[in-house]
Formats: sequence, C-alpha cells, structure tokens
Amino acid sequence: MEIPAIFLVGLFCVLFNDGTEVDASQPEFQNFQSCNLMVNESQPYRTSYHFQPPKNWLNDPNGPMLYKGLYHLFYQYNPNSALFGDGMVWAHSVSYDLINWVHLNHALHPTEPFDIKSCWSGSVTILPGNKPVILYTGIDANNTQVQNLAMPKNLSDPLLKEWIKFSQNPVITPPIGIEGDHFRDPTTAWLGADGKWNVIIGSSINDQGMAILYQSEDFVNWSRYQEPLYSKEKTGMWECPDFFPVSVNSTNGVDTSVIIQIDHSIIESFGGEGRTCISSRVYPQLAVHKEAHLYTTLNQEKFSPTSVYHRLKT
Repeated sequence: MEIPAIFLVGLFCVLFNDGTEVDASQPEFQNFQSCNLMVNESQPYRTSYHFQPPKNWLNDPNGPMLYKGLYHLFYQYNPNSALFGDGMVWAHSVSYDLINWVHLNHALHPTEPFDIKSCWSGSVTILPGNKPVILYTGIDANNTQVQNLAMPKNLSDPLLKEWIKFSQNPVITPPIGIEGDHFRDPTTAWLGADGKWNVIIGSSINDQGMAILYQSEDFVNWSRYQEPLYSKEKTGMWECPDFFPVSVNSTNGVDTSVIIQIDHSIIESFGGEGRTCISSRVYPQLAVHKEAHLYTTLNQEKFSPTSVYHRLKT
C-alpha cells in the first residue's frame, strides 16, 4: 500500500508537536513503528497499537521516562535471535504519544568485563539537574550479576542516543550469603527524608525471595541496609521489583483501593510462575521491622512490571 508523503510528514509533526527540535529526516525515523506496519502487509499479526521491536525477542521494559518532551522506553532485547539468550542489550525507542514509536540504536551493549555476557534489566533515575542515569544488571565473565551505571553522552540531545558506562563499574556486587546469579534488576531510586538515595535489588536465599535495600549519598558509593526491605519464604527469586508511593487522601502517590493507610508499595515479580506480590510499606527507615500486608496474584500477564511517574504534559 502506498502512503502519501504528506501523511508521513504529518505523523512526524504529531510525534514531536511539543516544540522539541528533532530532525525528521534523521535515519532513525525510517524505523517509525506505525509507518512500517502500514507499509508491510506481509506481517498481519504485528500490532500497530502495542509496542513491539522490529524483530526478535524482547522481555522486560526498563527505565521508562519523559525527557525533553519525549517518552523513552528501554527494554531487554536479543538482537540475534527470537529466543532469550546471551548477549542481551538495552534496546531504546522514543515516542511522543506512547503509541507511535521510533526505534533508535541500542543504548547498552555487552562490551565490558562487568557486562560482557549480557546487559540485563534495571532502571532510569532522574538526578537533580534533570540528569537521567541508568542503573542496570550486568552479567560478567563469571556469570555473576553486578550493578552498573551509565550516563548520557549529551544531555542536550532529546533522543539520548548515546550512553557512556561508568568507568568504576560495578558499583554494587552481591553481598556475602547471596548467590551471584540471584542478584538483579535494580529499581528506580528514590530520595529519602534523610537525603540518601534508596534502591531495591531482587534476590533470594534458599527459595526465600527478598528485596534488598541499598542506600547512597552520591549515587556511586552504595551500602546495604542491615535487613531486606521485605522477604517471603517459598517465593523464589524476586525479579524486577518495583517501589513507588501510593496514597489515599493526598496527591503524593498513586491512588489505591486495595487497603487503607498504605504509604508505599513494593511489587515483586516472581520468576517461577509469573506471580506478582504487592506488599504495603512506608519508607524503609520507618518500616523495616513492621508488619506488612501481602497480596499475591497468580497471573502470568503481570510478569516484570515497571512503573513510571512524571508530571502531566502541558
């Protein structure tokens, strides 16, 4: 099916109609998802509404964010196969409306000793000064899961096409008592009342799943909290934990109808059966020793959930 050129130009104008200066003639726009799907009638089972990669395997969404008027989505991607395997990368796409996507070059490749086997899941945190930073799990040459940082090469680029890995990676390694292959998927960090950054990493010991809390004052040097933020026996490895505020009577969190008096929630995705566990918590310095309400859903559709928060676009 032939698409008039004026229609394609119109799509690009809609995509970036907030004033963000992006040249629509750049090579990246040849990968505009909706245009490709309309042109390619030989693949009727590819969606035009839900996000998907150009080809091959994808799994966990990583680090969704809004930056300079564009939504960014990173995700686990195998550039070599339609199956999960070694050599996973952080693929990268952008959108203005969360429906029409431009596929960019991959943000992270397994190139260094600390991630030579794969660049696995993680998160993006926006630091003061509107500076995004990636915290991700690298699989090193010994198949140990370590946590690494990466920063944009050019903060003025709204597409954030290039990322530089921190020279002092890894910044977090498995603590004593934790197996090297059960320590992954750092959450987006949050700033506590004590001025410290907090991040959760999924883990397990003897089939007891847990969310391990780390804290830092500079986002580089991290120390482990004395106890897991939360743990539960017979739940296995907790993959892609998430932590975000929820609220009942204020605007300082997402709405919830699960139970009253919930201040913060942890969501853990269990690798074994795609189960999702939601537990209510307040900030860790206040609630580590307190009881938590626990809800478990046997639902494979909720594997590896990821949350994103941003102010409304105006």
